[in-house]
Amino acid sequence: MNTKNTDLIFTQYRLHFDSATSDKTFGALSLWRALPDFQKNWNPDASDFPAMLRLTLSGMRTFFDTPMHRSLDGLIALAEIPEETAFVRDQLLQLFLTEDSGDLELRASRILEFCNTINAHIGRCFEGKKEIEQTPSSVLNLVTAFSPADNYFYKKEAADLFAQAAEFGDYFIYGTVFSLKGYYHMCDTVLEEVWKYPEILRLHQNRVADIPAEFRNNLHLLAYDILDSAYRNDFYSHLRIRASFTDEWMERAQRARELAGRIEDIRLELSEKKAHLNEQLSLRLPEVEGLTVVHCVFGSGTVISCNDGRMNVRFSHSEKAFLYPKAFLSGFLKPEDESVLEQLRKISQAEDARPMLELEIKDLEEQLADAQKALEK
Repeated sequence: MNTKNTDLIFTQYRLHFDSATSDKTFGALSLWRALPDFQKNWNPDASDFPAMLRLTLSGMRTFFDTPMHRSLDGLIALAEIPEETAFVRDQLLQLFLTEDSGDLELRASRILEFCNTINAHIGRCFEGKKEIEQTPSSVLNLVTAFSPADNYFYKKEAADLFAQAAEFGDYFIYGTVFSLKGYYHMCDTVLEEVWKYPEILRLHQNRVADIPAEFRNNLHLLAYDILDSAYRNDFYSHLRIRASFTDEWMERAQRARELAGRIEDIRLELSEKKAHLNEQLSLRLPEVEGLTVVHCVFGSGTVISCNDGRMNVRFSHSEKAFLYPKAFLSGFLKPEDESVLEQLRKISQAEDARPMLELEIKDLEEQLADAQKALEK
């Protein structure tokens, strides 16, 4: 890390502290005050869930609605469709309450899964309105609002500039694929460094004296404010940022974007194949008791029982046992209802194709793991 540049950033932050605090719209103090309202208003059991959601998010809109982070209007609009309300509530509960034991990869996957699932419904309900689709960064900020002690708010512009000025090695991207590790590591490092500046900590404690204790003592918000203030007040204009580092950082960004695209392609193909496999696994043999069948020798008969792969058929002068469904597929028996035979053939074809499909899924999972490891590097 370039400690000379970080020292200049922290020094300017201390000198601009009062002006940052006085910013009623974007200043950190307004964020600190919005969070208790978010926690107080959030109630998944509210009788009017869409109205509750709109109220809960109202104080956070300044931080969610930025050029790089699409607003949460799409989420609210989806919740206001009666047929989608329960779906949105369930997705938010899963997003907020799923335990990951601090595993940031699992957390990132949960955020991305929420984003993709919600956007699929937005796409169906609001065709062509890409601007209201959710982004991983806006969903991350939603998770942070729910649990600010365990997460960091994210603003792409602020994070990228600080990383380049501080010559922070980890690259973090937010798009169809993203890694929390790099960004959270940088924010953790900011908090480690801020302890070297007791004046900043003193000013911070005075600033949040009237904020509820559970938010007042949360230095995660302080880390975000340092990055955001540096961006908004242009603390970088007089810093020397090595062009070689910036070029290298941007090259890594380009490689990361390419890998991100590859990962998204793999994930999409993997999702499709898993859905196909699940569809195959859900196929069930049709009930055939009472079905009229025809045998080339015994003539017409009726299935009187079918258990454990054996089927008993009563003909006019005898009862015979056959293997089920093999007797139909081999042509020994012909069902009067042709749709039964079509369904059995579909199941048979699925069983024949399943081993190859399972191998393809395993191969894609290995490709995905390799691509994700390369992205982390």
